[in-house]
Amino acid sequence: MKNRCAEITEWLRKAVWILFAVIIGYLLISSIFSTCYTGALEYITNSGKYEINTEHTFYLRDNWWVHVIAFISISTVLCIKQKKKMQSAKRNIFLVAVGLLIILVYIVYGGQYYPKADQRKVVEIAAAFCNQDYSAVERGGYLYLNPHQIGIALYFVILSKLFGELNIVAFQAMNIVWIIVSFAELVWISGNLDYKNGEKQRLMTSICVLLFFPWTFYVTYLYGTVIGEALSLGAICCLMLFKRKKSIVYIILGSISIAVAVLLKSNFMIFAIAMILCLISETISDNGKIKSILFICFILIAVMVGKIGVDNYLEKVSGGERIKGVPMLAYVEMGLQDGKTAPGGYNGYNHNIYIENNYDYEKTMKAIKNDMMETISLHCKNPMASISFFVKKVTAQWNNPTFQSLWSIEGRKGKNNLQWILDGNGRWLYIFFVNIFQTVIYIGALFLIVFRFKKGKINETLLILTFIGGFIFHIIWEAKSMYAMPFFLLLLPISCNGWGEWRSFLRNKSNEIRENGRSINHLKVLGVILACTTMICIISYTNIFSKIFARNDDTGIFNPYTQDLVNYEKFEIGESQNESKNKR
Repeated sequence: MKNRCAEITEWLRKAVWILFAVIIGYLLISSIFSTCYTGALEYITNSGKYEINTEHTFYLRDNWWVHVIAFISISTVLCIKQKKKMQSAKRNIFLVAVGLLIILVYIVYGGQYYPKADQRKVVEIAAAFCNQDYSAVERGGYLYLNPHQIGIALYFVILSKLFGELNIVAFQAMNIVWIIVSFAELVWISGNLDYKNGEKQRLMTSICVLLFFPWTFYVTYLYGTVIGEALSLGAICCLMLFKRKKSIVYIILGSISIAVAVLLKSNFMIFAIAMILCLISETISDNGKIKSILFICFILIAVMVGKIGVDNYLEKVSGGERIKGVPMLAYVEMGLQDGKTAPGGYNGYNHNIYIENNYDYEKTMKAIKNDMMETISLHCKNPMASISFFVKKVTAQWNNPTFQSLWSIEGRKGKNNLQWILDGNGRWLYIFFVNIFQTVIYIGALFLIVFRFKKGKINETLLILTFIGGFIFHIIWEAKSMYAMPFFLLLLPISCNGWGEWRSFLRNKSNEIRENGRSINHLKVLGVILACTTMICIISYTNIFSKIFARNDDTGIFNPYTQDLVNYEKFEIGESQNESKNKR
């Protein structure tokens, strides 16, 4: 029976890895031949009104040969033998961490980055709560529409009590802590994917995290993303430690960590589900069966207790009204519609449908279901248009190498130390670098699949399963590249371990040729080159592939420098809050 269970779990693991290979393969090809960027677009509406869309997605043709050169260059470097023994990996990782810390401090304390959009709302709501102002939970208020945001609002209430209301710099300084924590967690996770070369992989991952500047720029992003990611990665670390030591301590810490992450940002529920599925696998294989079941129960209880707790708090401050908010199904329907930013992006449908139905939850649900049936019917009647829709939606999220990191820091007042990136030629350099970086990460992830498919372990599968969950979820949910960020980060340790496997392969082949006097089969090399060249030509010059990989040439309208970005959004934080106080 145990052998049968083991066979089932192994079959399921391989199925997960195959699905991951398909996703990564598609994203890799897409990233080589095309790319995306979120920038500002000026336009005139049908009514003649002048507007600016600051989150417009540009679909651009990429220079595939640049990515090929990057691949060859990295592979060449990996083949070079080290003449001297590498210094302590721990010391080098520490130096990388110090470098990251300096950059984060430089960003936060060298400029004035004010939150906007939802960030601004939750920060101002926190300030209002500190002054016993609960208008946000009143009918039509922000939390009345979006009660799932109460977790992050309460987080800023705590920070406001500690550092003062609307103390933006202090709030961003806390993000420094969380990014450093996530750095340490990713580095630790990487080492636990390869016990043989753990130290080397940790060092490689630490460098990758340092070079992944979009995540660094998120230090100014006052939302649930940064802290939620740190807590979710912490929960993953606890699960990996639990597998080795079976300690109840890791069960408690992991459950609390993921539950808080879900409260701060509901998308992190995907991490919790992936953890539960891996624990179920452990249970089936009868490896620490009772404690694995206990871990599952603790996660479910912690998440439910957290949800009940914030719901009761909302009910209390609202005067006893049970706030349901916009039905989550509205976000799915919105994700199936054309958006202002990209296909499946935000278009206001979720809030509008709730308001149109007079905040009646049941009535709104009925209206959403009717709209959804109509939308699905339209997708079915126009399969080619539907394919194009979802291709563009996926591309806008997973082939946008900046992950809206520049958009997140554009709300500013005056000059700052990143001015050269925001307004100058440095923007082009930044986009170029992160574009190459993203492709390199996808290549490394594919290498891991190739070299470890047969010997893949549960730790790797946990990260892979979480990424797949995030990918599938955001196919149907509202599309935004910043929503993909937490899941893309999981690819960093995966990719570094994949490149480590590729390095070992190259060096082993090189040693075989040198020691055995074998020559390179030039016919095979020529065949590979011809095959790759053929594939490049087909993808580059065939119209159907242009649609499959959303390689629309928007270069003619792609010019994020046509205006001084977000000048119209300059404001003093708390302005609207002060205005509301004056009205009262």
